[in-house]
Amino acid sequence: MSPPKVKVEEEIAKKAAKKAAAKKKTSAVKKKAASATKKTATKKTTATASKKAASKKTASKAVASKKVAAKKVAAKKTAAKKTAKKAAKKAAKKKTSRLSSVTPSGRMKMVWRVIDTKFKVIATFPFPEEEAANVKAAKLTESRGEEYRVKAVKVSADT
Repeated sequence: MSPPKVKVEEEIAKKAAKKAAAKKKTSAVKKKAASATKKTATKKTTATASKKAASKKTASKAVASKKVAAKKVAAKKTAAKKTAKKAAKKAAKKKTSRLSSVTPSGRMKMVWRVIDTKFKVIATFPFPEEEAANVKAAKLTESRGEEYRVKAVKVSADT
């Protein structure tokens, strides 16, 4: 009967060896897990620190953007006030008509004006003296080399 005892003892020894090996494996796994948790904890702390820093940056950006928005609103308000003032000034100004230079009697007369290319008045002649105005324009054109023209214009009778 001794042979079965040996087999049983061998089996028990094998089981004990397997348990010991399993304990070693589990302790190694636990150590790895512990080191991994430490690493993840440090990663988490660095991640949370970076998140906090990022949140501070975004908060400062938000504050800056609010300041910029407030400046834009203030600029719009001042621009609106300026346009309102300009509109008030325009409304307050008295509109003058073109006939303001006319005498109260409203009498007008025709004259001939000799003008250059920039519409600058060179000479003025009474309406019956059209030939004299044309001669003056021709002489100026020949002597100065620029074009001078004669134009009929209505002016106030008092001038």
